[in-house]
Amino acid sequence: MIESLKCKGALNFSPSQEMSRTPLEFRYCMDQTAPKVPLHSHSFYEFFIFAGGDLERYIIGQKNYYLVPGDILVIPPKVLHHPIFNRDDNQPYHRYYIWATRKFIDSMSKFPQGNYSIHCCAAQNEFLIHPSELQRLKILKLLNSAWHEMTTNQICSDLYLQAHCLRFFAQINNFVAGANGRLENISNQPNDVMAEVLAFIHDNYGSHLTLLSTAERFHVSLSTIENMFNKTIGKSFYNYVTEYRLNVAQAMILDGKSLLETSQACGYNDYSNFYRAFRKRLGCSPSHFQKTPYPPNTLQADLFNRVWSQEN
Repeated sequence: MIESLKCKGALNFSPSQEMSRTPLEFRYCMDQTAPKVPLHSHSFYEFFIFAGGDLERYIIGQKNYYLVPGDILVIPPKVLHHPIFNRDDNQPYHRYYIWATRKFIDSMSKFPQGNYSIHCCAAQNEFLIHPSELQRLKILKLLNSAWHEMTTNQICSDLYLQAHCLRFFAQINNFVAGANGRLENISNQPNDVMAEVLAFIHDNYGSHLTLLSTAERFHVSLSTIENMFNKTIGKSFYNYVTEYRLNVAQAMILDGKSLLETSQACGYNDYSNFYRAFRKRLGCSPSHFQKTPYPPNTLQADLFNRVWSQEN
C-alpha cells in the first residue's frame, strides 16, 4: 500500500474553487478534518491527484470512484463533481490539483500525443487514471518535489510550474499509452446502494423525484435512504436533489438556455417554485444571474457558504 506523501506549505480548502492565476495553476492542499464541499463545476480542466485521507468516494457526473493514493481524476470543464468523506474517520485529507484553461490544454496538442490521456478519457467517458502502485508512487514523489521547488524558489516559480506540469502530463500520457489507452474502471462498486441512488438522481433530476418513490425503487425504507444521505453527504435527500438541480440550472443558463426551458429541464414544472429555490439557495433571481457576467463558480461559492451556515 502507498502511504500518503506529505509536504510542507499546504493550502486549505477554499470554497471559491477558482483559479488565482492562468493559464496554469498547481496546488497542494491538506485539511485536518474533511471540508464541506458542495457539488460544483469549473470553467477549466481539473486534474485531481488523491494523496491520502478519509475520502470515501469521489462523484463525477454519474460515476462514483473509490480512490487510492496516487489515483488521478481528469475532470473537464462544466462537469459536476464533489468528494464524499467517511465522517467516522479523522485522517487529514491530502490532495494535489493541477488546473489548466482550455487554451492551455489545446496548446499541448503542438506536442505529439500531448493530450493523449485526455482524449482517451473523453473517448471512453471515463475520468479516472489508475496507474500501477509503482507508477502512483512515482507521481506522488514528482508532485511532492514540484510543490517544494515552487514554494522555495520564488524567482523561478513560474518556470518550475510549467516544467513540472508538463512532466506530469507526460507521465500520465505514458501510463495510459502503456495500457494501450484502456482506462481501468473502478467506479460503482457492486452492492453499493448509495452509488446507485446517486446515479438514479443524476439520470432523473428532471423528473418528479421523491423520497418515497426512490426508496420503493431500491426496495429500502425511507429512513434508510435519508440516513445514507445524512451520514455520507451530510445533507438530506431533498437538499441534495435541489443542490444538484440548481447546479445543472446554472450551467444551462450560462450556456444560453432560457429560464423557462431551464426550470422545466431541471424538474420544476412551476417556474415560481424554481424562482424561489434559486433565489433561496443562490441569493439572487435567475434573471439576475442570467444578466450578470459572474464567473461560473462565484455563485457556487456563495451556495457553499449559505448551506454551510444553515447546517452549522
